[in-house]
Amino acid sequence: MKKNILNNILLNTFFICCLYSSCSILKHKPNGIEKIKPISYKKLIKNINDNNFKFDWLKMKGNVSIGFKGENQNIKGNFRIRNDSIIWVNFSKSSVQILTGLIGKDSIKSLIKYPEKKYFSGTFNELEKMIGAKLSYNLIENLFTGKFIELKNNKKTNVKIKNNKYYFSLENKDGYNNYNSEYWISPNLFKCDSISLYTKNNESNINISYSEWHNMNSQYFPMKVNFNFTSNSDTIRLELKFKEPLKINEKQRFPFKITEKYTPLTFK
Repeated sequence: MKKNILNNILLNTFFICCLYSSCSILKHKPNGIEKIKPISYKKLIKNINDNNFKFDWLKMKGNVSIGFKGENQNIKGNFRIRNDSIIWVNFSKSSVQILTGLIGKDSIKSLIKYPEKKYFSGTFNELEKMIGAKLSYNLIENLFTGKFIELKNNKKTNVKIKNNKYYFSLENKDGYNNYNSEYWISPNLFKCDSISLYTKNNESNINISYSEWHNMNSQYFPMKVNFNFTSNSDTIRLELKFKEPLKINEKQRFPFKITEKYTPLTFK
């Protein structure tokens, strides 16, 4: 039973967390209190994009904590990324490989290695019909690396200052879901500290927060990512804590092979 629960946790996390992923204008006062200067939406977005984490290859390892349906699991995660091309993930527990995933620009694949050998191979459009969630490669890569995700077809908005951070909200209608999103941007690094996404049609919400920013070659990378997905039927909590050192711009392999031992995964 425990094994099947872990299997379900990983599957749901692997697919649902793919929904969404991922700031210095300070005026110093004599008394040491820093005041954040107002900024336009256009200027803020430019500064955020200018400070996005840039890489060609990236390899990360870390601990993954997952909470789902009252169960908590702690596993190991291995992540490899070729920028704007492919993402490879591998989850294991007690040296036993559990799941390997391969995400391309137009496709998503997974190998469930334990306790049953199952596989999924399809396009993002096919997966959307199965789980009712709209996914894309860029959203998934940005989730792992803390890059800013700006929803399309939005009108410009005003930037406010809340809790010593830049704050703005957006509303998007894409023909499938209506999204309301809220962003909290660090005025020190021009990075997204927190993103909240509310999906009206699905009556669900997602919150992603980034912390423990690590300086890598004069760039900042979030060593800790918290992901919370809540709907009427499920609540999923995911915490990624990456370990140093991260390997940047070192060519990586992405081992993935479906053999006759695996049978197709079906969604009911």
